[in-house]
This record gives sequence, structure tokens and C-alpha cells, in this order.
Amino acid sequence: MPVILVATDYSKVADNALQYACELALTQNADIAIVHTYVVPIALGDLSITMPVNDFRLEAEAGMKRTLAWTREMYPQINFTSTILYGDIVDGINQFTEQYETPMMVVTGNSYTPEKPAWMDSTLLEAFRELQYPVLAIPAETAYAQVRKIGFVYDNKPEGSKTALLQLTAIAAQIGAELHVYHAYTDADKDATINEEATTLLAPANPLYHYSQVTDINDDILTFIGKYQLDWLILMPRKHSFFESLFHKSHTRALVNNAFIPVLALHETDD
Repeated sequence: MPVILVATDYSKVADNALQYACELALTQNADIAIVHTYVVPIALGDLSITMPVNDFRLEAEAGMKRTLAWTREMYPQINFTSTILYGDIVDGINQFTEQYETPMMVVTGNSYTPEKPAWMDSTLLEAFRELQYPVLAIPAETAYAQVRKIGFVYDNKPEGSKTALLQLTAIAAQIGAELHVYHAYTDADKDATINEEATTLLAPANPLYHYSQVTDINDDILTFIGKYQLDWLILMPRKHSFFESLFHKSHTRALVNNAFIPVLALHETDD
């Protein structure tokens, strides 16, 4: 049975993401694994930890108990497991998958707001960059609705794309969604059409391809979302070039604040 891993910090945004994941799990006949990580502040100079170290663990356990209570009451059909780990969330998720199983995807909340624009420094961006599992970020207060159309923004570079494209094809099949692939090309592109390797890997999903000459990447993607009434936006983070330009601080603020839909990150690999 597939497993959807949900990372939580017990906040309202995280609770909403967990509820979204539960609704998705019902459609996939999937289990839910809830993971919470915690750290103990380091004392610096005259500063000291005001709470005993063990109390941080007890506080984490109390939060998990509350979370399991409401999720099991709302979703008695779902099999829930819970894990509390010491460390940051990325290390915690990697530790979980090493000990237990590989998730279908990781779901987390996206707490970005115009009043809190430091998203580039957030745990979410670290998860987008570092985790090797699909990461689905749910905007605050976004409720689950049937996923009918998903849109993938592709930089048309086959290097390091194979695993992500295979994951994308599998996800489209699992959730039964229509796949739209978008490439914004520049004047410098010799060929605007998607490369043959990518089209071959994506062929089982019967994708619809869309092309446009890039003007403003934020506006272009938002137009893509609206024009095709997408339910999820899918990106493939890279450590260089396209990813860095797309997720420049100003681009991130505009895109994440205005997308209004979940964003799924797939990952560049060494394949």
C-alpha cells in the first residue's frame, strides 16, 4: 500500500496540509505517516535554555498525540503511523525513509505570506532542494479538491531529468490527472520543442505540450496555471541555471504568493 509522508510542526498551516494529504490518501487507498522533528536551542554566551531538554521531547509527543486524535477521528478509514525524530525536517525525513519505507510523496505546508516573505530561507525551500522524493507544498487554507489537471514547467534539459520525468509519469497515472507540459523558450533556444528523451519518458502519460516565448517567468507560469485551470503546479528544482533563476527571491515571492495551488517539486539526479 502506498504511503504519503506528512511533515508537521503542529501549526495551523501544517494541520491544513495534513488534512489535504488525508483527503488525497483516501483517493489513493494510501496510508499516512506523520513525521515531526524537533531541535534543542544551543546556549550562547549568557543565554541559557529555559526548558529542560527532555521537555522538548515531551512537548513534541503531546503535539503528536493531539494530531493523531483529530486525524483518526476525522479519517477512521486511514491507517496512521507517527514518528518523532531529533534534528531538522530534511534529515528527519531521510532518516525515516532509511528505517521504514519510501513514500509516494512528502506533503508539507507552505506558510508563505506577503507579511512573511523570507520563504527563500525556509525549511520548505530546503526540502524542495534536498529531498529526493516528490514534495507537495500546500498553501495555507487550501482545501483538497479532485486533482484533474497537473502542469509541469520544464526547462527542456534532459541531463538529470530521467528520474523526475519517470516520477511525473507515475504520479499522473496514480492520481488519474491530465498532464500539461509547459516550456518557455528564449531567443537563444535553437529548438523550442521538448527533447526526444523527455517526450519518450512522458509518453505513457499522454501529455499535452505548450510553448511560449518567455517574457516574465512569473506571469508566464501564472498564465499557464489559469489558462488550463491546473490543480497542481509541478517544478523540477535544479541547483543551477533554470532553478536558480526561477527561484530568485523576487520570482519566488511573486510565484508562491499568487499561484494559489499546491506546488509539487521533483528533483534533479545524476542519472
